[in-house]
Amino acid sequence: MLLASRIYQRLCQALWAAGVLFLPISSLPILVNLAHASSVGPPTTAFLSLLAIAWLLPYIWRGGRLPAETALFLLFVGAALFTWALAFYRNVPPLQDKTLLGEARSTFVTLAMGLAVFFTAAGWLRSQENAMRTTLRLIHISSLPLFTWSLVQAYFILFKQSLYPDFIYQVQYLLSSSHLSLYPGRVTGMAFEPSFLAHQLNTVYLPIWLASSTANISVFRRLGKLSVENILLVAGTLVMILTFSRVGWISYGLYLGILGLQFISWAAGKVETRLFANRTVSVNSAVRVSLMTGLTFGFALLTGLILVGLYAVGMQFDNRLVLILQRNPLAANNFYDFANRLFIGERVVYWSVGLEIFNAFPWFGVGLGNAGFYFPARLPAFAFGLVEVQNLLYRLGVGFNIKSLWVRVLAETGLLGFSMFLSWYAALARAGQAARRSADPLVRLIGMTGLFMLTGFIAEGFSIDSFALPYFWFTVGLLVAAASLSRAETTPV
Repeated sequence: MLLASRIYQRLCQALWAAGVLFLPISSLPILVNLAHASSVGPPTTAFLSLLAIAWLLPYIWRGGRLPAETALFLLFVGAALFTWALAFYRNVPPLQDKTLLGEARSTFVTLAMGLAVFFTAAGWLRSQENAMRTTLRLIHISSLPLFTWSLVQAYFILFKQSLYPDFIYQVQYLLSSSHLSLYPGRVTGMAFEPSFLAHQLNTVYLPIWLASSTANISVFRRLGKLSVENILLVAGTLVMILTFSRVGWISYGLYLGILGLQFISWAAGKVETRLFANRTVSVNSAVRVSLMTGLTFGFALLTGLILVGLYAVGMQFDNRLVLILQRNPLAANNFYDFANRLFIGERVVYWSVGLEIFNAFPWFGVGLGNAGFYFPARLPAFAFGLVEVQNLLYRLGVGFNIKSLWVRVLAETGLLGFSMFLSWYAALARAGQAARRSADPLVRLIGMTGLFMLTGFIAEGFSIDSFALPYFWFTVGLLVAAASLSRAETTPV
């Protein structure tokens, strides 16, 4: 019996380790084919779903507790089910060969995948001894093949005009189900496309390394004054830039903005101390405001110069950045034309249709997964001139996606579901603050990581609309587990 228990524990630990180590792969072809999915087939979700069956369900059955934030998310799931059920009482427009049940099957399967990752991560990290440190080390280790493969791609992009040899394509075909596989001028890593790689970095890796570097905390032995996390942060930033993902850049910019505000506050205090340390009079608020304003202006100017430099460098590798200047967005006739000249015309069209759907069904939405049925009748006239829209309407036979999780939740679950989702999101922010008050430095680190990620996901949510990608759910699981451990420190026994 003892041997069986040890084997069971080792098996569960192996599933968890595999789930973390395979984070860099977002669309493993064998899983995509087994699930009959269009693009997403992350092995992390498969391993953690198995762990949910093998460990999480028995854990809950035996009375194991999950962090309170998991119950809040179940309220959103309940609202999503309720609003979906209401769709059967409406006259839903026909769309090709799509059915409500068919769309619901794929939608709720992806939601269940995200839920499995979230709940399993939250429960495992809360209940297993030393799980936080081990998991952080595994995350760092998982980034090494990601960086190695990304830098191999970067070499051919920077020095070989994106002319990849056959063996690069063959390896990429084993790692990704994308029909493009590799993108000229853009690093893909092991992900389905460059934007997926940027999403991985922004929701798992970079927040951890930023928090570690800011708090000066490491889970490995230091290399002199440098930590492993410092080195990984530099490498991750380089790969992030080379993805040329605009939303990815914005998300990372939000992280740097948080650090910039912290630096301005720190620098203002230092300047104030140095200038007025020997004065007997107190420094009034006007002086403090002037210091903060000056430092903020300087930081904004430096940020602007960096962005201009990045744009100039990016023009050498991403033709879209060159064409934006040639298209002259300021000469646009309307907002859709302006967005199209910035190469985000399709995204803006999808978002606008999503908002139109919400406007028509504000309280309960049209039901999770059902927005595509309402797309054709609400497409603006400008959209019919876009090649991607034409393909979706007349050639590919696949449904439309809103391409934004925020707009999707609003359109498909209405104010009922959206308010619950935002309430849960706010609870996650409070969880981050709770974790930062912990006496355990690793718990504080995860709290800061979660706050970074939640800030960046505000932008990421305008690029990702699927519940199936595990990265957001994985980091959220870490966050609520850390908050639960922090609260347990102050709870009387």
